[in-house]
Amino acid sequence: MQTYIKSYITPEPLNGRVASGQISVETTTPAPSAPAQRRRARPANLAKRGRVWYFAMSRDGQRFSQSLDTPDRAVAVARARDFAAAAKAGRWKDMDGVRKPVKYAVLGEVFAALRAGAVVLGLREHTVLGYCQQLANVARQALGVVEVDKISTAVLTRELVLKYQDLALQAAPEHLRERTQRTICSTMICARAAFGLRTERLYSHLTLPDLTGFKKAVLNRALTRTYRMPPQDLIERTLREGRGLRGIGANLMIAIAT
Repeated sequence: MQTYIKSYITPEPLNGRVASGQISVETTTPAPSAPAQRRRARPANLAKRGRVWYFAMSRDGQRFSQSLDTPDRAVAVARARDFAAAAKAGRWKDMDGVRKPVKYAVLGEVFAALRAGAVVLGLREHTVLGYCQQLANVARQALGVVEVDKISTAVLTRELVLKYQDLALQAAPEHLRERTQRTICSTMICARAAFGLRTERLYSHLTLPDLTGFKKAVLNRALTRTYRMPPQDLIERTLREGRGLRGIGANLMIAIAT
């Protein structure tokens, strides 16, 4: 886009003479060309509902609609382009369409595959157990259910993560919310590790949805606590005074290491 600037001098009388007056500047911006207007226009098969973009199209007499799981327009356009290409090629299994719905794996299948492949990945049993427990905790608290093994992995979205965070913070007393936020962040690290680079190859036999929203949802920032050791002379004096309590009473030495 170009901006044109025009300048001119307005003569004004000054003591019977003609002197240069103020310089005026006029800017004009030409209307955008038709191609530029088309580039900025919203694609016909994209619509925004709330903060999320949706893709919709008709093919072979069937109507297809799919959430693009993103509030970002550029990302939505790129994903919509992939969906449209898949639909035109008849690859409905790549999509959540009404033509051929996809049956995604349930959480119980993910847990089983993760436990079975722990040895292959060199993961310890308690590490894998932590991944499974934290993933189950996130789903359980966000969905308000007790049994999660039979729940589809399709629920693992950005919205689920944010709902889990909101509910946990609402349930925490005000003086514990900072600690609760740190717990939320550490829980999500473990839950997301179930679908990390090391573990994703364990699910090659399973059909999983796009987990980008679940993996990339931005949580509130948790403040990191820092601790500073007391001066060395204070440590030594404390230990010295503590050991001196032995002559006064044995019970006074309970908390002091000898």
